[in-house]
Amino acid sequence: MNRIFRSFGFRPPSAAEQEQPKPAYTDAWFAVTLVREKARGPVNVLIGPPGAAAVAGTITGTSWKGAWWRFFLRDKGRFPQSGGHAMPAASGPYEVVLQGVDGNKNPVASATWGPYPVSGGGIIDIELTV
Repeated sequence: MNRIFRSFGFRPPSAAEQEQPKPAYTDAWFAVTLVREKARGPVNVLIGPPGAAAVAGTITGTSWKGAWWRFFLRDKGRFPQSGGHAMPAASGPYEVVLQGVDGNKNPVASATWGPYPVSGGGIIDIELTV
């Protein structure tokens, strides 16, 4: 009953229900999808400043391209599998590269994305082939 009265404005909302100020957008979100060509096994995702990119995660699977139900499951061919990897925008510019091995255990890498400056609140969704 209290909830109904609050929704119609007859009672003030409790302190916990009042809107909190939204934080400033200081981070950019990165998401990287792997398109497998030569790579076999796990592929490392390197994100960071030019020449100093560090491993942010690993992709172990393959994406479900073309399947309608891929929107309802985690994408094993993507880093991260859902959502995004937050990086402070002020620390940019950033570059992204994928590194793995082929069937003969020879190192293979994707083309490098970047270096590009990113803005706070940016959502960077990249598709790289290895």
